[in-house]
Amino acid sequence: MHVVINQMRWRYVASVFVIGAACGLLAVYGPWQWPLSADTAAERTRTIPTVLATKTTTIYAENFNGIGSGLPPGWTVRTDATAASLGTPVSFSTTPIDWGNVSGAFKNFASANNAGFNASTPDTTQNSAQDRALGIRQTGSFGDPGAAFTYQRNTTGETITAVSFNAQMLSVQPRSTTWTLQYGVGANPTSFVTLATYTDPGTWGNTNISVTLSPTQSAEVSNQPSVFFRIVALSASSGSGNRDSFGIDNFTLTSSPPPTGPIVPSCPGTVAAFQGTTAVACGLSATSTSSIINNATVFSVTPPTTGFSIVGFVPATGPGGTATATLQIANTVPTGTYSVVVRWSNNDTPTPQTADCTITVNVVATATVTPINQIQGTTNTSPLVSTVQTTEGVVYGLRSNGFFIQTPDGSALDDGNPNTSEGLFVFTGSTPPVQIGNLVRVRGTVNEFVPAADPQQPSVTQLSGSLTIARLACSVPLPAPTVITPAIASTPSPLEPTLPLRYERFEGMRVAVQHLAVVSPTGGFINETNATSTTNGRFFGVVAQVCGSGFCADRPFREPGIRFPDTVPNGGVTGTLPPPVNVPRWDANPELLRVDSTAQPNTTALNVPSGTLIRVHLIRPL
Repeated sequence: MHVVINQMRWRYVASVFVIGAACGLLAVYGPWQWPLSADTAAERTRTIPTVLATKTTTIYAENFNGIGSGLPPGWTVRTDATAASLGTPVSFSTTPIDWGNVSGAFKNFASANNAGFNASTPDTTQNSAQDRALGIRQTGSFGDPGAAFTYQRNTTGETITAVSFNAQMLSVQPRSTTWTLQYGVGANPTSFVTLATYTDPGTWGNTNISVTLSPTQSAEVSNQPSVFFRIVALSASSGSGNRDSFGIDNFTLTSSPPPTGPIVPSCPGTVAAFQGTTAVACGLSATSTSSIINNATVFSVTPPTTGFSIVGFVPATGPGGTATATLQIANTVPTGTYSVVVRWSNNDTPTPQTADCTITVNVVATATVTPINQIQGTTNTSPLVSTVQTTEGVVYGLRSNGFFIQTPDGSALDDGNPNTSEGLFVFTGSTPPVQIGNLVRVRGTVNEFVPAADPQQPSVTQLSGSLTIARLACSVPLPAPTVITPAIASTPSPLEPTLPLRYERFEGMRVAVQHLAVVSPTGGFINETNATSTTNGRFFGVVAQVCGSGFCADRPFREPGIRFPDTVPNGGVTGTLPPPVNVPRWDANPELLRVDSTAQPNTTALNVPSGTLIRVHLIRPL
């Protein structure tokens, strides 16, 4: 009830604090603690698979088989090339010519890759061969040093990671030339990066030169308007006598995508189900940094049985995205413990990459469901205290050591009795293994929690002990909050004044206050040494009502007397006399509400001064 002596009616017009559906806890005031003990938690498993081999893509390939009609687009042959110059383009004779021709020129040679060819292949056979090579015969006055085979390319939009070509000794002579594979960037580069060198092996035949570019080199030659690749003789030949006939064939630029990132799955470690009722394991997911997860299946069940399936699969929207799924446990699965392997796969071709995660599913015997209202009863304590009960509800609030459930709207479990609560706290003792919106079936021991620090506190009904928590659905609508109106706030309950529990019938339920008048500001802690303060997010208020164009509320005061339901102590100095009579009793201001704005995880403290009006639905568990 309100204080009569020194009663003050506040008007809340100027100071208004508007919020939406904030997350926290709304509690009936008293110096009482919320449950703090221990029970169950869930863990998650992650598996990292082996990375599959990467794929390569050919960006450009030239076999020179058409040089009888001219050089391929982008190709030039040059002399006078140096370490700082491309050199001078010179003419190229398209007429096929034999390897033994000693005139100095760039030439159309038969490739050493022709089947059955060797150093003794006749000239006429060479000249009629279909497989050609772009070649040169150096002389003292032609290309020694400074001969270069040069290819210019616009690599815009391309990522080049490797360069390869065939170096061919076609006529082996006493003098030897070293050929260098390089690249230069720009329309007329004056500096070049060496990728590989080829030294005369002294024998006829073909040598494949293949270079994988470093990340820096790949970045330099990729996505550029002009890049030159060249095979060049930068230094003079060594030895005496004639020079070799040298050719190049099968010049190739390739792109290798970065290695496909592994599929990283995440699944709940252990879940429960009641035999005879379909259950689900929620929150299965997998991701990969460089591929798209596009499938999930039940790969195996041990011991073997049917009834496990993947439902609600949503593929990742792109590389780096997350795919999600739900494991459904059919009502036909027998009781027992099962190891269920879920296999994820991606869009890699031709062979998708896979990764597994394992869920342990405990299917327990069926149980009769007791509605929450029967567990709560119509009084402060449950009529089913100390018994093991199974009930159902929607998870609508979380705490660090448990969660709140409430009978779904429209459920047959709701008795329609306004004097019985449809909400209940489930004490897990650690991070709860559920999410808001889960429909759960819970089995545990009904307990009336009273903190040891305040044994006179009216108890809080909860489920605790050895818990079995089964999800029946991953996401269902939250029950609509019960609005605590000024009429409800001002009407004493049948339990008063002995038990100052005006809101006992809403214990554990989702409630809302449309207009809350703050009568005690947000508390906290002061560190005088460091001159700092820390909020605890907790403040007190009463339900305000409309007064003309504003709002007003009666501010409660601490009346004289011993608080209900505390016991009146014995009399006398030594406490041996009977309790005194006619001791004033204080009703503990049952209309006062305490708001713990940070009681739920990932919430922000509401720091409000006394006199603030919080409006637009302050929604909390009660």
